[in-house]
Amino acid sequence: MLSELENKTSLAELQRIYQLLARERAKHIDADMSPEALARYPPTERLFRILTTSGDHLEAELAKVVGENTAESLRDLHHGFGEQHRNSYGCPGGDEHGRAADDR
Repeated sequence: MLSELENKTSLAELQRIYQLLARERAKHIDADMSPEALARYPPTERLFRILTTSGDHLEAELAKVVGENTAESLRDLHHGFGEQHRNSYGCPGGDEHGRAADDR
């Protein structure tokens, strides 16, 4: 489904979404991620909002069980919980697959 949404979304729209999400993250804006709020976004933006915050949400849930320090250590162990290369759509020099020049 991820590939299908990416393929049906223009590069300009993908860049707009990632730039918006990057600005929100830089300003420490905690967007409303409730199902009702997410339903207001177009499907591609909804997907990337979920994907780009999933690591934070997983770390927070782990912290409830194993404590904040252990949860942070687990996340740092492998430099995150998942794919790191989709986050370049808004970066200058990113290609049509979302890879920045230093990721290729």
